[in-house]
Amino acid sequence: ENYGWQLPGSDSGISVVAGFEQRQEKIAFTPDDGFASGDGAGQGGAVSAVSGRFTVNELFFEAQIPLYDGGDFADSVNLNLGYRFSDYDTGQETDTFKVAGDWAFNDSFRIRASFQRAVRAGNVRELFRPETFNLFDMDEDPCANEPGEAPTASLAACMNSGVTAAQYGNIALSPAGQYNFIQGGNRSLIPETSETTSFGFIFSPDFVEGLVISADYYKIEIEDAISSVSPAFILDQCLDTADPIFCDPINRGPVTGTLWLTGDNIRSTDVNIGLLKREGVDLQAAYGFDVGNMGEVDLTLIGSYAIAAEEVPTPGAATIKCVGTWDSNDCDGPFPEWGHSARATWVTPRDASLTVYWRHVSDVTENGINVANFDSFDWLDLAGSWQATEILLLRAGVNNVFDKEPPLSADVGVGAGNGNTFPGTYDALGRYWFLGVSIRL
Repeated sequence: ENYGWQLPGSDSGISVVAGFEQRQEKIAFTPDDGFASGDGAGQGGAVSAVSGRFTVNELFFEAQIPLYDGGDFADSVNLNLGYRFSDYDTGQETDTFKVAGDWAFNDSFRIRASFQRAVRAGNVRELFRPETFNLFDMDEDPCANEPGEAPTASLAACMNSGVTAAQYGNIALSPAGQYNFIQGGNRSLIPETSETTSFGFIFSPDFVEGLVISADYYKIEIEDAISSVSPAFILDQCLDTADPIFCDPINRGPVTGTLWLTGDNIRSTDVNIGLLKREGVDLQAAYGFDVGNMGEVDLTLIGSYAIAAEEVPTPGAATIKCVGTWDSNDCDGPFPEWGHSARATWVTPRDASLTVYWRHVSDVTENGINVANFDSFDWLDLAGSWQATEILLLRAGVNNVFDKEPPLSADVGVGAGNGNTFPGTYDALGRYWFLGVSIRL
């Protein structure tokens, strides 16, 4: 067969794709009167309308290059290359690329590796969202105090944030532990840039039929990440450094000196922050075997081990390490060191199956200082199905069999949390039964 372009060591041809794309992104969001006025219970602040659009023109190229196949030292060696140039009508230009490859030594063992540079321009909300008022959680304002007690921060530090000598020692704490901040988009955002390195292997040994194991290491670093700096971090940095970058956004009440009464706030709109880093190892194993005339059993395990989850809120700021901790401000949620899901499915000869599912996350500590620990959590789910007839399938099951309640804390706040727990990490529904019927006509 004629494959066109081929390298001398391969019988397969080179595949190439190239093209041009024009894409327009737009949004027109109009909240109802209740949200627009901020009258919703627990809403925090008014939700404003957002309208905007941008257009991007892109050129792209990708090639799959077989380097070698069918030889003594490898079944196949492949190289994958890609490049994309993007021109945004907001005045930004970016380019991205990837280099990836895999080497199959035989039917049982394959290694793979890649390096990618990617970008993400600000979306319509991050660019065009108007500035609005909202609330953030903070244990206490270091420059405020209970009557008869002294503030935790010094007069000199508090003066950095706008406190006068007359106000010092007379600023009231927020009774709800909530403080005001201004949020919003930023048309001056530049695209964030990420570099991703990964490598791993797939192993399917001949001596254990039905077993497949894979492991992949990854390291992702995002520079100029588009986000907002925690208002609590802004305040702490102002008190510690007196840097105008952190102190200018703080607007204390001219009479009360507070940060929670009407008009007081910390300005924290979307910006290009310092750095985000994620590093870890993903593991996966699957094993299937027959059990005589009783059918077959399939076992799977998917796990993830976090080596690093780090944030640098502003260029030059100290690194915040998040693995093994949780925080509603800096780390924006919990970062368990280890989590996995394991599944065992018994497929019977009578068109029925039973599945046991085990979910696990390791323990985390609030801010790493033993304020509110969340213990490790395990959940057990059960599910079954029965193909009763050719057209009728019955399904039933129960999630969170033992009805385990999620960890709760008043410090959770909103964002990744829902006020008292993190539903993206923990099972917030409790025991959940389900029953389903499918009919195929």
